[in-house]
Amino acid sequence: MKLMQKRLVVLAMSAMTLSLTACASTTNSEVASPVDVDRYVFEVDPSWVEPAWMTSHRTIGNEYQNSLFDCVIHELELVVPPDVLADLNVRPVRSQIGWDVSLMATPNPERSTPPDLFDLMGYAEDACRERFPRPDMGGFEATLELYERMLDTRACLIAHGFEMREPPDAETWIALGGTFIPQQQLPLSVRDSEEVIYLYEACPASGPVWYGGRVRL
Repeated sequence: MKLMQKRLVVLAMSAMTLSLTACASTTNSEVASPVDVDRYVFEVDPSWVEPAWMTSHRTIGNEYQNSLFDCVIHELELVVPPDVLADLNVRPVRSQIGWDVSLMATPNPERSTPPDLFDLMGYAEDACRERFPRPDMGGFEATLELYERMLDTRACLIAHGFEMREPPDAETWIALGGTFIPQQQLPLSVRDSEEVIYLYEACPASGPVWYGGRVRL
């Protein structure tokens, strides 16, 4: 699979993590994207015009994740002292693909980890997922509308320099349950890299295999 020339330029290599980690004693309501998009520059086809549903999908997803960010930290600070969270670098992280948020901690040799910390982190995650149900961005049923969205996602990836196989026709795609997924055609080297995070931000998808923003690859 050939890529457009100069498809990707890495502008900077920083210590910033994939998940935009945050200090455990603060909220992250201003964090709007699960990837530092300024690190990548794609030669995007100038004729590409993003459809309105993609913009809406991205906005809803970011608002949902920001709500989870704030919630999990708030819930955990109710039961764990902030200095413990800070010393163990407990922070919320975004999933690489999809809209989920989970808590992570980094062992600190100078401080013992409370034996129930990870259970409390899990309880905080579960409480916030229940409080903020994942938005339904397509559902499980393959429909003509979602077929058109799949074509949009495919066109977006092509505009970003990737070659894509021809998709099935609408009738076949619907009969197969929407299993033709443009993102699956990305090179494995891309799907296993930070680059794919940007691409899911730039070219969102929805539908039967992207229910609620989480794709099954």
